[in-house]
Amino acid sequence: MHVYFWILNSGKTFIFYFSNYFIYGQFLIFEKHYFAFFSIKLIYI
Repeated sequence: MHVYFWILNSGKTFIFYFSNYFIYGQFLIFEKHYFAFFSIKLIYI
């Protein structure tokens, strides 16, 4: 029972970290695109 609980708990932790990493990755991709767009605007001004 204890092992099963540990697996369940570590699974939850893994999902939590994975979702955080995914959201953070999406945010970084958005930042990169926004920064590139801003740089292009600066170059063309």
